[in-house]
Amino acid sequence: QSEIIKPITLDQWQLVTFDFASDPYINLDPGSPPPITRTDFNRIVIQVNGENNFDHVLAYLDDISFNGTTPSTPVYDYLVWSDEFDGTGAIDASKWFHQTQLPLPDSWFNGEIQHYTDRIQNTEVSGGTLKLTARAESFFDQGVLKQHTSARLNSKFAFTYGRVEVRAKLPSGVGTWPAIWMLGKNINEDGAYWDNEGFGTTGWPDCGEIDIMEHWGSNQNYISSATHTPSSFGGTINVGGQIIPTASTDFHVYGLTWSPDKLVFDVDGFVHYTYEPEVYDATTWPFNADQYMLLNVAILPDIDPAFTSSAMEVDYVRVYQENPCSAPQNLQTLVSGPTTATISWDPVDEAIGYQVTGGPVGGATKTFKTPATSRTIPVLTASTSYEWQVRAYCDPQLSNWTALEGFTTPASRLTPTTFKLFPNPSQGSVRIMLEVSSETSESLELANLEGQLIRSVVLEPSQSSVELDGLESGVYMVRILGAQSVSASQMLIVY
Repeated sequence: QSEIIKPITLDQWQLVTFDFASDPYINLDPGSPPPITRTDFNRIVIQVNGENNFDHVLAYLDDISFNGTTPSTPVYDYLVWSDEFDGTGAIDASKWFHQTQLPLPDSWFNGEIQHYTDRIQNTEVSGGTLKLTARAESFFDQGVLKQHTSARLNSKFAFTYGRVEVRAKLPSGVGTWPAIWMLGKNINEDGAYWDNEGFGTTGWPDCGEIDIMEHWGSNQNYISSATHTPSSFGGTINVGGQIIPTASTDFHVYGLTWSPDKLVFDVDGFVHYTYEPEVYDATTWPFNADQYMLLNVAILPDIDPAFTSSAMEVDYVRVYQENPCSAPQNLQTLVSGPTTATISWDPVDEAIGYQVTGGPVGGATKTFKTPATSRTIPVLTASTSYEWQVRAYCDPQLSNWTALEGFTTPASRLTPTTFKLFPNPSQGSVRIMLEVSSETSESLELANLEGQLIRSVVLEPSQSSVELDGLESGVYMVRILGAQSVSASQMLIVY
């Protein structure tokens, strides 16, 4: 909690500002960082107190504005990396790395008893899926004989923030331990891909670990998700899960949404755990840097003696991030008659063109391309409802489509309303003389040049004039709005 206290003068209107960047502030916790650097605030409280905090106070608040930025919820729907496993044979070496080196003198962490290999017997792509197969077999490697083999893959793609989806069917059997997870690209772990590439500077758990899916054969069908951070001393205390009755017989989509302030874990879209610490620092949130993905099936000492083999079968791995090409905003339609309409939108900075698509509701659609921020749609049908939408082209990316913009063409040609302003320029009062159109639903609007609406008047079909009084000095736009269009507009100057 951070506070700024300002004195006020009794019985008069006054403008009071609170600037958390430059005003003196008080932190409830003296050890908290400056408020302007905080990302965990979620509300603004305005409190008016009397001199001794017990006096009764009657306060009037007129306009409240916020001149700052509020974080928006990121949308991760732009595919940036994937493997659909459409080939046959070995994995795609441009996307995956076999991690086989024993990190301990003769074993893996967590008491795992298998050798990870790069053989096709343990890692094979066929029939549109990847099979990571754990096997009971004698295998000698790195001077060590073990009785089980399996596979452990590192992605050669690392990223910060986004949505991960892995569609997989899990192995079964006591002692099997499949996992879909992530580690900091900076982990110092001999034999890991990114450490081999020279990025290994940080130990575990300081690098951060995100367990998207873990499944223990001794607890069949329970799916667990967890995080490991310095604040938990690496322990599994930030954890949640759910039961998936068909985890080993059907494919399910194991998902992670990783945003700058939380990790959300789900199966088939059903969320079972959210990691969102109360305090964000290096001990609780090492998740502000690149992580890479791991797929593996481990074997534990309690493996069933009758175990022969079981596989984690993966249909796809997909990573989505925010679309670098923004969707157009402020889509508007101006209907100029029964057969013509113009669609306009705000420009997108990085766009080199736009696509406009739509048509009659429930009917065939047309698509137009334009470098401009508007497009006239000709040859429409009278008394017909249409829906159109727009997306930007940023070479090579296409933005998401805008929401559908709907309009209905009139049955006959519109007779535009015209008007005159008297006087113009004005000293604060103006009379607007109207020539009434055939439309039965119109309104008059007065707005400043920033687009802020100042006055709005609903017009009657027989109304001939409108009086506007008490206008402050400035430049305004006066316009008449019909049911579907702007029929007339003029500039008004008040001095």
